[in-house]
Amino acid sequence: MPELVNEKDSCGRSPLHYAAASGALALVDHLLQLKPSNGSFLDNNLATPAHMAAENGHLNVLKLFVKRCRYWVELLNNHHQNILHVAAQNGHLKVVRYIQNMFMVNDLLNETDEDGNTPLHLAAAKLHSSIVSTLVQTGNMDTTQSIKSETVLDIARKFQLVSPSNEGNEGTDGNQAQATPNKTGCAATTIEILKAASAKQAKKLEGILEQEDLIIESIRDKRRKEMAGTLIVMATLVATVTFSGIHPSGASKVKVHIKGWQC
Repeated sequence: MPELVNEKDSCGRSPLHYAAASGALALVDHLLQLKPSNGSFLDNNLATPAHMAAENGHLNVLKLFVKRCRYWVELLNNHHQNILHVAAQNGHLKVVRYIQNMFMVNDLLNETDEDGNTPLHLAAAKLHSSIVSTLVQTGNMDTTQSIKSETVLDIARKFQLVSPSNEGNEGTDGNQAQATPNKTGCAATTIEILKAASAKQAKKLEGILEQEDLIIESIRDKRRKEMAGTLIVMATLVATVTFSGIHPSGASKVKVHIKGWQC
């Protein structure tokens, strides 16, 4: 029945949410045709169906949402996260690349969630090296942006030691299990990428500051010249007034004051 399309469960999710989360492209298409505005439905976490598609890595479903209801895919969930946040956090590289190409705007790339995380922070925390590399290559990501005095590089280093592969696990000898080689490799790659990006951004910032210093000095030099010109004009006017005094007899009377002398 048509009214079932609008029904929500106890989590606030509609059939479209579940179709998007499972990657059922044909069903998502059908539900959007029945009622396109359902693309704006929010669950109890304020997540849209597009959030569900991005979180689960269903690229074709996300493309359909962009085509049918582009404005709604930029909505934020209750953690103040956009679709790029959830895709980066969950390691969906193809989705991240698609979003970058479709939404090449700084406010989406550098938008922070409720904890101050950008998509880059979340990818670094999860040690998704490919996504970290993709995000920093845009040149628009701020690798120096800090959360509680921690940069993206600091976060990657911290989560290198506490990763899903060894967190809370113990080996048979009672010692903490070692991180898997794959995870260790991802951590090292992530950190090296961020080191290079941070160094590049620092160099770029240094160049910008140098340019600003040159501009400021140029403005100051221009103002000094303008002030000098103004003083010359004022001195000329004062001299003109001094030399143009008229004596009551009709004869010109010239008064020149030079160090206490009067002529």
